Amino acid sequence: MVEAARARVKAADEQKAREEAALIRAAWPAAAVTPAGARAAVRRRGTGEPAKAGQVLTARYTGRFLDGRPFASSVDEGRPAPGTSAVPFDYEAGRTRVNPAIDEALASMRPGERRTVIAQGAAGYGSGGFYAKDKPGEKRFVIPPGTTLVYELELISIRR
Repeated sequence: MVEAARARVKAADEQKAREEAALIRAAWPAAAVTPAGARAAVRRRGTGEPAKAGQVLTARYTGRFLDGRPFASSVDEGRPAPGTSAVPFDYEAGRTRVNPAIDEALASMRPGERRTVIAQGAAGYGSGGFYAKDKPGEKRFVIPPGTTLVYELELISIRR
């Protein structure tokens, strides 16, 4: 019975992934598959060179679920943490800090560039999902395992 249940769950997950992949191809036909397994479309080309390991990048992002609901943003006031001001974030090239899709995209972007990055499955938070730290009196923020995420990224600058 356990094996049969696992097989049903696996089949359902595979069907969901195929359906989402079709939605992604329809919504972002220009998005190319990246080495990390995400899809990315350059919305505005940047100038200069991509960052080298150890350099600090300043970027903006908005993260949404595939259905368009936002979950975090450094652009909109009150996100990523309610009650805070929206500010760009710093990211050190060569260190994994967000998820495979975002890490790969930021490392290859040039200042001024804007990209849409679609992280499906392992390119996002994979089978582990994302669990924010517990804060007393607040509901814990969770991105369930296997959730497809859509990011709008803008690389503002690179500094040494």
